[in-house]
Amino acid sequence: MKRQLLGILMLITMQSFGQNKLQWVAKLGFNSAFAMSKSPDISPNRLSSKNALQIGIGAKKNIKNNFLLEADLLFDGKGNGHKNSKPGFGKYVTTSLCYLQTNLGMGYKLNVDKNNALIFSTGLYAAMGVYGREKGFFYGDFPPYSTKINERVYFTTSEDKRNYTRVKPFDFGLNLGTAYNYKKYILYLNYSSSFTNREIWSEIYNRVFTVGIGYTLKI
Repeated sequence: MKRQLLGILMLITMQSFGQNKLQWVAKLGFNSAFAMSKSPDISPNRLSSKNALQIGIGAKKNIKNNFLLEADLLFDGKGNGHKNSKPGFGKYVTTSLCYLQTNLGMGYKLNVDKNNALIFSTGLYAAMGVYGREKGFFYGDFPPYSTKINERVYFTTSEDKRNYTRVKPFDFGLNLGTAYNYKKYILYLNYSSSFTNREIWSEIYNRVFTVGIGYTLKI
């Protein structure tokens, strides 16, 4: 069901791209990605943020009275750091996740003058995991006292007992954003909050703050 919903949202996004009189925007964002735990065995102080990139293209269409229809197709970096509850023992790792993400939302453009405007936006996103990596160290009581970790993250819902890092393949959530538009340039801020638990045996949700720049293309 989630795969079909993602396909529908991506189709709607591409249909939005296909309309006339669109503003096309190339985007590059810098993410502060983190995670929220709802599992009693994973306290918030065991999770930390990590840096990631966001890159892609967006489109805006004026509807009426300064309201906008907005759509994006992005590669979006997410993930977090994780440490064991016992200092100096267990896994200390950073999980890096890359998603192919489509955003669809509404915005309101507040024109300050001919060249300057503020844009306020909200909408939904749907994402599919395309690549993941977990790096760090495992610290134990016996030699070797530390073991380097550098493993692929598998996007799957499998509950088999093999020892590998896995994350659910789909992520759905809410976007809230604001942007400053000067001529062809856009400086944007965005916060995304996932509705879907990404883990198999625990409950962790992706969160991302993004600071980015955009440039309006002539197409």
